[in-house]
Amino acid sequence: MRYVCQDRGSERCPCILMEAGQCYTCSMSRKGICDCSVTWQGVCPYTEYMQRNRNCIYPLEHRIFRVRERKNYSEELAVVKIHVPRGFALKCRKAGAFVIAGEDGWTVPLSVMECVSAAEESTIAVAVNITGPKTMRLMKRCSAGSLWQLRGPYFSGIVNGEIYGPEKLSVIVAKGIASIPLINIRSQIGNNMAAFYLDSRKLPEKFVFDFFGGMDFEKVSLQNDVEAVGRKIRKDYEYCLNCSTERPNLMFMTSPYFVQRISEEAQIPMRQIIFPNHANMCCGEGICGACSHTDNDGTTVRACKCSVI
Repeated sequence: MRYVCQDRGSERCPCILMEAGQCYTCSMSRKGICDCSVTWQGVCPYTEYMQRNRNCIYPLEHRIFRVRERKNYSEELAVVKIHVPRGFALKCRKAGAFVIAGEDGWTVPLSVMECVSAAEESTIAVAVNITGPKTMRLMKRCSAGSLWQLRGPYFSGIVNGEIYGPEKLSVIVAKGIASIPLINIRSQIGNNMAAFYLDSRKLPEKFVFDFFGGMDFEKVSLQNDVEAVGRKIRKDYEYCLNCSTERPNLMFMTSPYFVQRISEEAQIPMRQIIFPNHANMCCGEGICGACSHTDNDGTTVRACKCSVI
C-alpha cells in the first residue's frame, strides 16, 4: 500500500516518525532503500532530516488561549469561540483542521468549524458534543474569559482532503456532528455546490439555522432512505461529469457506516470521496498508536497522520 502523510513538506516535517524509522513518505527511513522513482510525492523528508543533522521536529505543545464566548444549543451541543493569534486562525482555515484541547491530563480532539482572522481580533470556533467524562470535564470550566489549553492545528480531520478542488463542483451529504468540518470550508465551496443533502435529525434547529441557513440543502433521513440518497448522488455525480468534464468534490460528512453505505449505493470508490476522520483523531502526531493498524505489507499505519493513495 502507498500512503500520503498530511504533514509532508510542511513546517512539521521531518517529524518524530522519521527518527523512529516509520515515515510514510520515505522508504529510506523504513527500509534503507530509496524508491522515490515509484513513490515520489514532491518532497524529500530524508534530505531535510540529514540537513538537520538527523534532528526531527518534535511534537507541538499545549498553549493557553482565552475563551471569547460559549453558546449552548442543547444540553449535549455547545459552540465555543476562542481568541487565537492571527497566524493560528489562518492555518485553521485548511480543510480538515482540528485542535486538541487539554484538561487535567486528558485530551479532546475538536474539528475547527469557523475561523476569523482579522488584525484587531482573531478567533476560531469549535463545536463540542458533550457526551462523556472528558467533554463534560472540559465544558464544566468553560465560559467567557476562561482559559483553555490547545494544541495544533492538525490537518487530518478529513480523509482524502488532498483531492479537494475549490474550483470544482461539489456534491455533499452530511449528517449530525460529522458535518462540522464542512462548515469550515463552506465559503470555499460557494456557488460551486451542485447538491447538498442534510440529515439534521440529531442537530438542534437553531444550530442548523445559524450554520447552514445560508446554504441550499435538501433534508433527508439517512436512517430510512440511504439507498435513495445514494441513487441521487450517483445522478448528481454523472450530471457534474457531463457539465464540467471532471469529477466533482464528493463530500460525505457522515459516520463511517453511512460513508460506506452511500459509496456502495452510488457505486463510487472510497478513494474519490472526502469524508471525516473523526474515529482516528487521536494525538494528531502518530505517536500514541490509538489509531494504528498494520497492513498486509507489515507497515504500521497511524490513521491520524496518513491516508491511502
